[in-house]
Amino acid sequence: MSITFDDIGPERVHHFYDPASGMRAALVIDTTVFRFSGGGVRMLPDVSLEEVASLARAMTYKFAWLDLPVAGAKTGIWFDAASQDRNAVLEAFGRAAALLLQSRAYMCGADMGTDYHDVRRIRAAAGLADEKVPLAMKQVEGLALEELVTGYGVVRAARTALELRGRDIAGATLAVEGFGKVGAGCVRQAQREGARVIAVSTLEGARYDRSGLDVDRLLALRREVGDDAVLRYEGGELLAREALFGLPVDVLIPGTRVGTIDARVAPEVRAELIVPAGNAPVTPDADAMLHSRGTTVVPDFVANAGGVLLEVTDARGGGEADAFATTAELIAANTTRVLREAEKRNQTPLQTGIAIAREWLAEMRVAGREGPE
Repeated sequence: MSITFDDIGPERVHHFYDPASGMRAALVIDTTVFRFSGGGVRMLPDVSLEEVASLARAMTYKFAWLDLPVAGAKTGIWFDAASQDRNAVLEAFGRAAALLLQSRAYMCGADMGTDYHDVRRIRAAAGLADEKVPLAMKQVEGLALEELVTGYGVVRAARTALELRGRDIAGATLAVEGFGKVGAGCVRQAQREGARVIAVSTLEGARYDRSGLDVDRLLALRREVGDDAVLRYEGGELLAREALFGLPVDVLIPGTRVGTIDARVAPEVRAELIVPAGNAPVTPDADAMLHSRGTTVVPDFVANAGGVLLEVTDARGGGEADAFATTAELIAANTTRVLREAEKRNQTPLQTGIAIAREWLAEMRVAGREGPE
């Protein structure tokens, strides 16, 4: 697969290879309008350059919606756990990308396949000492704070979208695709909001119970056996993982890979709302199809911005309560804005979200706003 280039970018595509460790990575910086760029490190055996570029663009839009003068970026590291040493690969990437990391031309975070311990290892290999433990790494109820805050934001977006339709999230049914880091945070927050989580999926399958899953039991199993939680859970039905998309739910939360909901999957979707926990899960053609059938897609870069807001809060000296408060306020406001503006423009919310982000980026280009000090 190849990258699509447009009037924004991507402007920088860096390729890295280390013969000793077998480290092979690609770093995409979407635009050079700003001095700095930021985005996570995705470390999987089957990551693609096209996926990395799509994720970098999603980050550009996310920063734009938060009025942060930072360019979107993303790293993909091809990693085979059976044949490579994980730490050696991470350290090799840190050394290879050292100049970009030291200058903050690229600020890396955690993503699928990595966590903040991996990020600290990368930064250490690049010669950057992290004296302070990031707030994102704080453990709360067995989950990293980043997982909780991001999941909190996704559910807040769902709650806001339902309220705009005259609905209450209490009693609403949810299905979460990808019961991983952010998925766990979504499930936890959905429970607190009074929603009924009726399905979750992992690589091993989907567990479905129309009467509602036992969230506490699921989270305990996830901590114990990871993806096998859906296999070990007693109750409900075990389905093929892709069957989750066709379940009759109020809110579908996709949380894994780019383009998961495409023109092939869209006709099977029966949800009233799609509120992504992952980046760029809905393709443009699927978005149009879903909109024509009455399913609203909240833009991913609006709904799942909690992780970025947590890092901004931490950088500004705020704490856990500040992160939750900021996430609640901004994601609710941005969800309301994008849904109402989409109606005015007669577009899908995803189309409107992209258009507004591009308008902001054009203004920043004219103003010459380089970024934070």
